[in-house]
Amino acid sequence: MKFCVKCGEKTNELKDALCRDCSDLLHEIKVKDLSTDICTSCHKYSLHHQMLPYHKLEDALKEIINDSLKKEEVQLKITIPQHKVNPGIEFQATANITSHGNEYEVPIDILYTICDKCSKQGTKYFEGTLQLRTTEPEVIKFVNDDLKAAKKKESVFVTKKVEETNGFDYYLTSQRYLQKLGKKLKTKFDGEIKVTTRLFSRDRQRSRDLHRVTVFFKTKELIEKRIVDETENIDKIEENKEEEE
Repeated sequence: MKFCVKCGEKTNELKDALCRDCSDLLHEIKVKDLSTDICTSCHKYSLHHQMLPYHKLEDALKEIINDSLKKEEVQLKITIPQHKVNPGIEFQATANITSHGNEYEVPIDILYTICDKCSKQGTKYFEGTLQLRTTEPEVIKFVNDDLKAAKKKESVFVTKKVEETNGFDYYLTSQRYLQKLGKKLKTKFDGEIKVTTRLFSRDRQRSRDLHRVTVFFKTKELIEKRIVDETENIDKIEENKEEEE
């Protein structure tokens, strides 16, 4: 007859020197209530106040479970009932967890919604403006491709696009992304960049000022054209003076 090193119970069935009850207690899994919001627009799920991308819903739910269990090594089986994918739809999935021979059934509450970033799509909301001045198709293509990728990966949207002389104004929903894009343009193409910030509102709930950012980028060929035009204007002025004299 053997003894449990924890409670002293006599038993012939020991696991790591523990009786079944003490072993179960040692390896007991404690999982808090689990829930997540899933954006039907950008296909991301919420975890720790962040929206994270996922390929399959099952993968996202496994990440949520594993995050809750920290470093516990478990076997997971996720059961997802049939459901519609529309904002406002709520349902419950089930996680069957096996750990050290013990089985647990954990519900996961799921809500389909539109995340804060995606809710700004199609509105007049913007945090900054990219004033792009160029006649080079390569630069315009670079900007459009980067904006397309940012929409998919970062949920950044162009809420307005205005054609201007020698370029476009893009109104964007993220000033953080806008400044990153400005740095990319400066690194990849010859040109001048100017970044300005102006106060446009006050967040009273958080007691902070809200600013809008403008990134102005002009490519080299327009800068050179401006210099040529200015030189020609000076020459004309000098010629007119000479004629008057």
